[in-house]
Amino acid sequence: GYSTGYRKQIQPWRPCPIGNVLPSRIDRARILFISIKSTDYPWLTAPLGITTLGGHLKKTFGHAVEIQYLDLQLEDVHSVLPRVLAFRPHIAGISVNHGGVGQMGDVIRLIQSIDPLERPLIVLGNSVPTYASDEIHHRTKGILCVIGRGEPAMTALVDQAFSGRPASRFSSVPNASYCEGLTIFEI
Repeated sequence: GYSTGYRKQIQPWRPCPIGNVLPSRIDRARILFISIKSTDYPWLTAPLGITTLGGHLKKTFGHAVEIQYLDLQLEDVHSVLPRVLAFRPHIAGISVNHGGVGQMGDVIRLIQSIDPLERPLIVLGNSVPTYASDEIHHRTKGILCVIGRGEPAMTALVDQAFSGRPASRFSSVPNASYCEGLTIFEI
């Protein structure tokens, strides 16, 4: 181990009521799910995690969400920036499996090169963020990691976008890990 100067704080999740109220901040949440290519798996696999999340969000929010998918098994990493600029998502959900850490860093750098006022919230999920969220926070700032199941976290994030609550406040997002200053919070 090594000392990084970071503190870790695990907090209980405090649920926020999710109602069937018309959105007040945005009319329609745009989410771009990106599946990272794994060098550990040479075969093409269906990105079931992100398609399941997309289906859950469509069932929960209906036409109030617009979802697109980008599979980097089939497309080049350089297609990320044009897709983000064209779609202008509120959330970029990136699925990172074992063997995808290098490409994850490339995708994050591309998205973070966008003007901060136009940049989507970057949310990492799947096995790497679940088991290595602390390491990700040490290396990359401004990222939200989902630890475990993504449905509760993504539902809360979309609800947060609709309600107009600040995107920097993640204390009401279950299964979330994020960094503020030198403290890593896990909800």
